[in-house]
Amino acid sequence: MAEPLACMLIFTRTYLIENTFVRSKVFFVLWGLLIASGLSAQEKLERHVVQKHKDGSPYVVVFISPTSGEIEKEEVYFPSGKPEWIGYYKGKKEHGKWTYYWPNGNIKSEETYNRGREDGISTDYDESGRKVKETLYRKGTEIGTKVY
Repeated sequence: MAEPLACMLIFTRTYLIENTFVRSKVFFVLWGLLIASGLSAQEKLERHVVQKHKDGSPYVVVFISPTSGEIEKEEVYFPSGKPEWIGYYKGKKEHGKWTYYWPNGNIKSEETYNRGREDGISTDYDESGRKVKETLYRKGTEIGTKVY
């Protein structure tokens, strides 16, 4: 069964202009059909603890698509139980947002991947949470860096 679909896609492009990152958004409106078997509902990923710390707490947790059998998300934890990193996969490659953490729980860095290559702004923070650096990547190639 097919349902009508109106979908607005927003693409954000980032540029380095005079040592400042500038983002521009491009909007697209798409009309089409939503196939009930595909996009109508987000499938529930299966959670698997694949490695544990010595105390038995989760160390590496992966989330697997029951339809494709592929890993779609990975979470790695410090012995304290706080996340060390969380990231996503598409087609066995890093894809989407990856967030890395300091042992105190603050964000260490945020990176965006597109099919295994860094793409977009990668931001690094010190242990107190202060932004220290931004690096712009386009299809895996470093375009520019801004240090704070």
